[in-house]
Amino acid sequence: MIEARTEGLPELLTVLERVADDGVDLRRVDRELEDRFHEGEREQFDSQGARSGGWKPRAEKEGTFAGAPLEQRSGRLRASLTSRTADSIHRVEKDAAEYGSALPYARTQHEGNARGTLPGRPLIVVTEEDERAYLEIVREDAADFMRSLGFEVI
Repeated sequence: MIEARTEGLPELLTVLERVADDGVDLRRVDRELEDRFHEGEREQFDSQGARSGGWKPRAEKEGTFAGAPLEQRSGRLRASLTSRTADSIHRVEKDAAEYGSALPYARTQHEGNARGTLPGRPLIVVTEEDERAYLEIVREDAADFMRSLGFEVI
């Protein structure tokens, strides 16, 4: 519950305008959101896709890559999704955050190819647990912001 105590209506309206304008700003929690994204991606790669039900094993016609785990031939794809690299997508605005890989083959690896010779192996999977964690990060930041304005956040 949030309580507001003010001397008069003009002051309350000023405070409420500030809350409406600045109450949620993902730029303030970018590092926490990005860390959570990277954590989920490390789990997906380390488990060979368990967050999406497991990646389909490599077929002989896909070639062999000297025993490299699935989706890790060079390591660039994994790195682009588990840390911030030149190959990463990292865009954060006030009300939107986007993390991912800019590598041209990332989408094909995620979705598979049109011929059906390469199965999709979902790379980015947002679970309900992830959603709850993202929401908690944003909620805690909003509560801190409200406290900075003198509100008591219960």
